[in-house]
Amino acid sequence: MLYAALTGRPPFQADNPIDTLRQVLEREPAPPRQLNPAIALDLETICLKCLDKNSLRRYGSARGLADELDRFLDGKPIHARPVSTINRAWRWCQRNRIVAMLLAAVALSLIAGTAISTYFAVESNQRAIDNLKLAKDEKDARKEADKQKGEALTAKRLAEEKTKDAKREAANSR
Repeated sequence: MLYAALTGRPPFQADNPIDTLRQVLEREPAPPRQLNPAIALDLETICLKCLDKNSLRRYGSARGLADELDRFLDGKPIHARPVSTINRAWRWCQRNRIVAMLLAAVALSLIAGTAISTYFAVESNQRAIDNLKLAKDEKDARKEADKQKGEALTAKRLAEEKTKDAKREAANSR
């Protein structure tokens, strides 16, 4: 009744009584502030606590609810706390176990796929870096070999010239 008084409609309504009962069992009511933004957050919290599916989380007695409403009207802090997004999600998962498990499996698959893809991308990148280093080392080795070959040819020419000079001097000195 508090919900209807705040929002102007019942918390659950459908075309027929069976669908209404199904909503009562399977769904959470729309937050009253969603239907009427002028409702105070504390009053919405009190209202939703009255409609909690778990009887242990509802007010234990009409006196407890009356005391909570008196605290609200007096501007004092209320004892009830708003349901957190995480708690709301957990309750949804408990009501929709199969869908929640399928969503969890999809999420885990995506996370695993991302992790595996990242591993292979890093591995491939490292191989590319190693191959570039190897190609650079080979290029440097080729340059060094060409340099040594040039020095060897120069040394050979010098040796051949000295040999020719030595033969000429030996021929001249005879």
